[in-house]
Amino acid sequence: GAADVPAASVEEVGLGYISPALEGVREAELWKAMLLKTGAGIVDFLPVKDVRIEDMGTHIWRRMLFVGSGPTSGQVMTQHIYTDDASGEIRFVPVEGSDGDPGMGEEGREEIVNGLLRDPLRIEYYRRDRTSKERLHWSAPLARTSKERLH
Repeated sequence: GAADVPAASVEEVGLGYISPALEGVREAELWKAMLLKTGAGIVDFLPVKDVRIEDMGTHIWRRMLFVGSGPTSGQVMTQHIYTDDASGEIRFVPVEGSDGDPGMGEEGREEIVNGLLRDPLRIEYYRRDRTSKERLHWSAPLARTSKERLH
């Protein structure tokens, strides 16, 4: 498996990851579990701490310190998180220049999408351009991303 691959050749998410079909779980239960990643519960999925959340009405504002390894280690990450029950999409949009103020900052051009796929029930993760909706290469480790759904 991916755990056996040397660190220098870690498999990346690339243009996306789709889980195998998820058996024995209802769609509503899966969506509720996916929504746990939009709040302070992100600490159960990613190596982060000092998580701050603000409900802005149309989206969630979140700021957190990434404490995992890699190029983002030690960086404060600020995001706007949008959830859409009908499409089954959760969009994580990086925000620049907020300086810790939920009302400030500018959204970046890219977003990470966590999607709920139906028939069969699956989860999809990918990175895309917010304007064109074109998928972009995502260098996040596939092993960590695919493991998130099992938590």
